[in-house]
Parts: sequence; C-alpha cells; structure tokens
Amino acid sequence: MTSSHTPVPAAHAGSAPFRLRRDKDGTVWFCRDGAETRVNVHLCFPWTQPERFFSLRDEDKNELALVESPDGLDAESRAILEAMTAESRFVFPITAIESADPDFELRVWKVRTRGGPRQFQTKLDDWPRPLPDGSLLLRDIAGDLYRVEQPEQLDVKSRRILWAFMD
Repeated sequence: MTSSHTPVPAAHAGSAPFRLRRDKDGTVWFCRDGAETRVNVHLCFPWTQPERFFSLRDEDKNELALVESPDGLDAESRAILEAMTAESRFVFPITAIESADPDFELRVWKVRTRGGPRQFQTKLDDWPRPLPDGSLLLRDIAGDLYRVEQPEQLDVKSRRILWAFMD
C-alpha cells in the first residue's frame, strides 16, 4: 500500500482507533480509517518514564497520535512500537569525559563520542555500571546508552571524573 498524502489528524491514541503495520523493509505505517501514513516514533518528556508517552509522526514531523502507554494498543501494534522505541535508542561510545556536574536532582554529563560532543543527563544516584568485558555503561534519563569501552585508556581528566563515580 502507499502512503496517504493527507496526514491523519493528530489525536490522543485513545480518541480514535488505529494500528501499526510494518513492511518487510522495516517501514512502519500508521493505519486509521482506511488511510496509511509512514511514521516514526519520538520519545516525549518526561524522559524519566521511557516506557510512556510516544509521539507517532509522519515524514513532515506532524503528530498523528500521542500514545500515553503501549498497553492500550493491540498486540501487533504494541510489539511494533516497542521495536521502534528500541531502534530509536543508541549506544554512544564515549572517548572522553569533559564534566559530570549535578544540576537539581540530575547529573549533566558532557562527553566526547566517536560521533562528536554530546551532553546528557542521568539521575544523581545512577552510577556507571561495570560490564563483564571491563567496559562501563551509563543510561541517560531518555533511555539512551553511553559506553566507555576501555576506561583505563581514557585521558587523565576523563579517568579522574569517571573514577569519582566508581566503587
């Protein structure tokens, strides 16, 4: 099927029934009232609840539905939304740490990754988690992951900042 050129009006997911369909090529379609529109998922604030509040948007970034919880979707649509959400999250490899400063119940990390500089927030009590291979993992409040592959090979400043959060 082809995409409808007329976007489906934005609506709360509960106000008008819809379903999601995924093609073999991975394209996800928002289906309602006989129309299909290609969609992407965008995580919404509050990022402290990554399992809630998803905005389904067309290619022009128009919101077609706000999904408060995947629990209200049919099983296939829920599985597609969960897969889209997982795919939208990344694992960023950290190459250096510039700072990790507290800011009102959060910690703001400024880091360099292979893709360039990034800034993210974690809860104050979320610490880097050691992995069996010796790397360290941090999860930001949006659910994205940051990995320090070889902590001992970071520059001196980065190691000093990082070790302040290690047991």
